[in-house]
Amino acid sequence: MNPRGPVKLFYEDADSPGTFIELGCVLDVTGPNITGTDIDISSSCSDQFLEFKRGKLNGGEVSGTLLFENAGNYNMALHLFNEPDYSPAGWDWYLEDEDGSKYNFTGYLRDLGYAAPFNDKITAPFAIKVTGELNGMDGGTS
Repeated sequence: MNPRGPVKLFYEDADSPGTFIELGCVLDVTGPNITGTDIDISSSCSDQFLEFKRGKLNGGEVSGTLLFENAGNYNMALHLFNEPDYSPAGWDWYLEDEDGSKYNFTGYLRDLGYAAPFNDKITAPFAIKVTGELNGMDGGTS
């Protein structure tokens, strides 16, 4: 991702698979922070050290602040947050910067805030819980 240019957040339209819709411009973003679990496989046959193997992985979350161009985009985010009929794994999302680099992941919108200061910019802190395997980066010209 190119931190010098705008980064936008897109989600896949459930009614039109393969079609992605821009939700907003990302003002700041962190994550995902992938973590793994440890499985203790120590036994009486182990030497003086405990033995472990890696267990399941947790994709973490992507969080930050979105800037919406209009109230309709915020209302769409609110709809995604409230939607009872979404897949349990969530939607396909991607972050894209101005050179075309994309970071792809699947997840559900877990947190959504709201702020509309006097200059009429609609911003919202957000968090998307990543589910399943991270698809990583693709594309870009840099």
